[in-house]
Amino acid sequence: MRKTNQALIRALTTQFQSGNNNFRSPSEYVNIKRPITAENFFVSQGRLPNIISIEIDEDIDTTAKSFTIVCSNEDGQLSPDYKEGKFGERRLNYQIPLSSPWRNVLVPDTELEISLGYGDNQLKMLIGSIDEISISADGRTITINGRSNYKKAQVNTCMPKSKKYIIDDVDINVGVAIKKFLDHVNIPNDIEPNIKEPFTGMSYKVGEKMGIRGEYPHDHVGNMAFTTYYALIENSNGKVKSKKLPDFKKLGKAIVTFDDYIDLTEADYSMDNNEVFDTITVVSKSKEYEIVNGKRKKVTRTIKNRFTSAKIRSDILQGNRRELIVESGWANTPKKQFNTAKALFTKMVMGWKRLSIGVPAYLPLELLDVVSVRERITQVNKRMYVRGIRTSYSGTGLTQVIELADNTRFDLDIVMPPPPPPSDMPEFSTTESRLIINIFDFKIEDGDRMDIYLNGRKIVNNLFVRNKGTDIKIDLEKGANVIKFVGISAGKLQKLTASFKVAGGSGNIIYPAGKLPSLNMPRENIASESTGRYITSKRPVRNWVIHRV
Repeated sequence: MRKTNQALIRALTTQFQSGNNNFRSPSEYVNIKRPITAENFFVSQGRLPNIISIEIDEDIDTTAKSFTIVCSNEDGQLSPDYKEGKFGERRLNYQIPLSSPWRNVLVPDTELEISLGYGDNQLKMLIGSIDEISISADGRTITINGRSNYKKAQVNTCMPKSKKYIIDDVDINVGVAIKKFLDHVNIPNDIEPNIKEPFTGMSYKVGEKMGIRGEYPHDHVGNMAFTTYYALIENSNGKVKSKKLPDFKKLGKAIVTFDDYIDLTEADYSMDNNEVFDTITVVSKSKEYEIVNGKRKKVTRTIKNRFTSAKIRSDILQGNRRELIVESGWANTPKKQFNTAKALFTKMVMGWKRLSIGVPAYLPLELLDVVSVRERITQVNKRMYVRGIRTSYSGTGLTQVIELADNTRFDLDIVMPPPPPPSDMPEFSTTESRLIINIFDFKIEDGDRMDIYLNGRKIVNNLFVRNKGTDIKIDLEKGANVIKFVGISAGKLQKLTASFKVAGGSGNIIYPAGKLPSLNMPRENIASESTGRYITSKRPVRNWVIHRV
């Protein structure tokens, strides 16, 4: 809820909007800032005259608000190309050529502020700029269309100064990455810097470099916000804030109640499942480095997992099946992909049932506020969250159409990835987020080789187990983590063996050499006795389960 004064609140609490009552008469103020193209606009800012109507649209799916202003333009004074005497005619009864300071003022990218209210009590609604203007000769009007301050992220391109990417660190938090993109295009913001994965509490990492020259910041910002439990909402001062999506089973206290006998001018209840899916496949493609024959090699990894909701299929889709495929750079493990699917399923059920109500404008209302509605025809009598707001000002009054989300008691039944396999090495728990595991051959170095996977993702390819050892960095998720060793070659002598020394990310020793049993893979199903290589389809596998708590 926007901050306001008590006088405005008292004016809002009436269904009557009387033009004869200055206290309750709808009012507007559109402040235009002088653009560099203006020739006769000799002040830094000025009030836009002759306003007929204003309409402002905002919703949780689109950060930028949009607006339309229609003004009377009887003498063409507001037209950008206006110039007195241009057609050699007299405009006034007194035969005086009519001059105008508005020449070349109402042009694309001119900045403005829109305030609405009742009487002298007004509330700033947005800061933005003009997208386009259109002039009707028949209607003698000028129509101004534009967007709020977030427009800068949609129309300005990335221009890294000294690096190839705006985001060149794949391990930074999604919140930090969003802030960097918004800062890059000079959008004030208040973004949560440590956005966490739902359910696990781990940091959302971007997982890929992004923001090369020529790309639009919004394309990346929108994708990152889409797969988290956050909505990016721009306030009336042009600042973009990250607002956590609510738990729709725990409604907060309503800030206002709308009643059909007092407030509602219209009420439309709709159900639409066209944008609802019962299956989500999450795909992650990332460029990584792996160790090949002791050397670092850059490779592209693709990780894909499918998640389904039986509840959505039976209760919303009537048994039909639909699949949505999404790409997410940061979701590079099965658990992160599950979190992405959970967030997307939640947003789907937020939107499939909607109630739109028409009311006298309650201007302090913001997106995701809780309101209470009582309406007898649609049989709605409940608290709901605000999904969208259309605010309209004209000679007939100041009104709003408010779109509300109705899905307070819908449970999701998602198939989780399978539990971890039995561990062939001693399981242990740690609070460390990163481990450094030194893998070495404690006997004769005879050519033992293996691939290593972490939570289904290959992290080391064809590791040569040497006497001096190789350090492998393991980034742990919260919960169970599975390190899988796949034998490539048992070497020239007997079986494949490997020993371990485990340290924390800061170097503190957890298991010194000799404290853990050795990993052993038998010399069976060998394709070549001279090299000890296993038959590809029958390579031995050993698992090691480590829990992060």
